[in-house]
Amino acid sequence: MWEARYSASAFDYLKKHPDQAPRILKGIRKVLQNPEPRPLGLGEPLGSRGSGNLSGFLKIKFSSIGVRVVYCLVRKHGVLNVVVIGIRDDATCYRDDAKLVAEFGDRLFDEPFCK
Repeated sequence: MWEARYSASAFDYLKKHPDQAPRILKGIRKVLQNPEPRPLGLGEPLGSRGSGNLSGFLKIKFSSIGVRVVYCLVRKHGVLNVVVIGIRDDATCYRDDAKLVAEFGDRLFDEPFCK
């Protein structure tokens, strides 16, 4: 079974949106059952768009509330690192993720976020 860990920005989003948090957390728990990319798992792969390259990252979309969760897998630890939770807008998503990729680099895929 996979375990979810959250970046500081993802955790902040949940705290600032308590009305959305239960639905988002429920969706993340569902994806934890099989977070691998489709068609074998429930994750939707991201790629590159414009100046951002998010290859290796996956997303969960919550269309009804306009939210997207971006995550990556730390397979050797069985951890799903929730990188960003935010509005479902490509420009915003890629910009926010690019900041975290610049901050953490490849460690996002090697080291779980702290509990």
